Amino acid sequence: MSFTASLCFASLCSSSLRFVFLLFSCLLGMSLPTFAQPDITTENIERWADEIFGKALDEKRFSGAAIAVVRGSDLIFSKGYGYADYGKQIAMNPASTKVRVCSNSKTMVATGLMQLMERGLISSMDDPANTYLKRIQLGNFAGTPVTIRDLVTHRAGYEDSYFNAATEVKVTTPLPAETIERLIPDIVRKPGTLSVYSNAAAALQGVLIEDVTGMPLPEYLEENLFAPLGMENTSLNIGPPFPEGHAKAYVFTEDGRALPVPIVAKHPLYAPSGGVFSTAEDMSRFISAHLTQGESAKSPILSKASFAQMHRPLVRNHGGLPAIGVNFFIEELNGSRFISHGCGLPGFTTYLAFLPEKNIGVFISLISKRRHQSLFEKWFGGEQENSIRPVYAAKFCYGFLKEFIGYAPNEAEPNLTEEQARNYTGRYVSDRRMYSNMISGLELFFGERVVINVGYDGAGALTLNDRGPYVGQGDDVFRRGAHPAQTYAFDMGGDGKAIRLLRYGAFSASKVNFWRDPGALQGLLKILAGILVTGIMCLKYEASSRVLKKARFIPALALGLMLVIFTMAHVGFASGWGIEEYINNGHTLRLMVILICSNMLALLGLLSLGVGYRMWQTDGGLGVLARVHYSILFAALLGLLPIMLIFNLVGAQMP
Repeated sequence: MSFTASLCFASLCSSSLRFVFLLFSCLLGMSLPTFAQPDITTENIERWADEIFGKALDEKRFSGAAIAVVRGSDLIFSKGYGYADYGKQIAMNPASTKVRVCSNSKTMVATGLMQLMERGLISSMDDPANTYLKRIQLGNFAGTPVTIRDLVTHRAGYEDSYFNAATEVKVTTPLPAETIERLIPDIVRKPGTLSVYSNAAAALQGVLIEDVTGMPLPEYLEENLFAPLGMENTSLNIGPPFPEGHAKAYVFTEDGRALPVPIVAKHPLYAPSGGVFSTAEDMSRFISAHLTQGESAKSPILSKASFAQMHRPLVRNHGGLPAIGVNFFIEELNGSRFISHGCGLPGFTTYLAFLPEKNIGVFISLISKRRHQSLFEKWFGGEQENSIRPVYAAKFCYGFLKEFIGYAPNEAEPNLTEEQARNYTGRYVSDRRMYSNMISGLELFFGERVVINVGYDGAGALTLNDRGPYVGQGDDVFRRGAHPAQTYAFDMGGDGKAIRLLRYGAFSASKVNFWRDPGALQGLLKILAGILVTGIMCLKYEASSRVLKKARFIPALALGLMLVIFTMAHVGFASGWGIEEYINNGHTLRLMVILICSNMLALLGLLSLGVGYRMWQTDGGLGVLARVHYSILFAALLGLLPIMLIFNLVGAQMP
């Protein structure tokens, strides 16, 4: 009821009732503002899509895009923008261009898992996964087993390992137990306690389906999901080659050139986490099946009760954040459930969403990626190779929701005092990371990517990495503007201080001290390296002692080892690649070189202790200033040792 309509109605009542209705209408007008959203029609969707996709395409922020919108069982809009293959100028076609749907694959695998529950092949979501796994048995954490519920809500407790999640060579399937055990990472937190986004959990859902049914996962999904839904251009790719008609990835540089982005197939084990190729219109059929609870399917794939269970909140990391259902994320948007999933892989980003109360669903796929630019390129004249800032599918999906559904405004006012802010401020590191091997050491090179710095803006609000203001909403929840995805919450410790930063999408970051902060330690490494650079002067120091004559080479050797490590991590990758893609594709040579060099650095540090002791016991022909310089150099070299130990760069810590 609008404010004006309320007044008209009140004027027809008695004077006493007029006051009540007037007061009610004023309160209603303040608490539930109206939104003038356009009707969700084909014409309005096309007008919006042409404007927003067209602008980004003109700016070369993606090379190709596709969108499909459904109302119930009906496809009401689909369109392609740009090119499926920019190099060959092949237009994007929402009906036939196959794109990587990335992590939306998880929702399909979860649908297959629910079929097993419905058929009685899985008794309960709270059963241990080991009850149904045949090739391997999962470990536990302090006696707590991993349940199926844990797998579908990202609560299995696995560290994040992207080693060999992709493969450039064909892998023989079915996978033997040894391969699965080698590529599934360790459990590092108690299952069932915290949702931290996990590709390993999705991989194990695929293994479980194969073990229970005796069918390869691609065949199972084709027979039980894709065919019944009429998804004729959809398949689960489990390694090279890619399916016919798939889109090619490109990225645009700032000088206007289009560079191809190499894409690599998912390893069969990790295919459930992102290996599906599909078209926008095929994906609209999958969305319609969930939106209509199966009524749109050619033949039933799940009962209404099972669909409802998938869309029901199962867990939340915080009461002020969206929930997680069965591999879907669930939130409220202006009184309507908004059920979604999205993510990206090199070259592609995708997003699917549906609103059951509005009977509307949308799928968006973009061919976009920021080209990886190494530090070497940045420092030595590679700026012309830098890519135009890409746009991602999530931005367009939320843009669609803002246009046609509307965001509730953020009416909270900044009211945080500096003293209150201290309960939240600090440095937080993503919990979605590697803990147990040398891959964790790579955070030292890319510390700025995994650290969130929470600060206070001095005006009653928080900042995250200098962006804000994030205004308090109550219950340790903070929001920036009206965008629903810009909501963060804090998990508070017993002393009233924040211990963890949380966000939608199973994101969690733990507060860390200096020695667990890769961003801060990266700065310390630069200082230590700068000190070691002065070690070149030692080559000119004269000494009578044979030991001290050889000791002058220690700083130079240490500096050389650090340079090799830097080179292995940053230089010489294929265009558009970096060390992350190298690890993702299962390569190890550079990792072995880095680990050997870091172990040699550790040995040099220990050696410098003995040399330093000998140097001060006898001058060996060295002056006081030279000995002080050596001491500073050896202290810097020793300073590397705890950093390397913390980040698993000492010992045999290969993935």
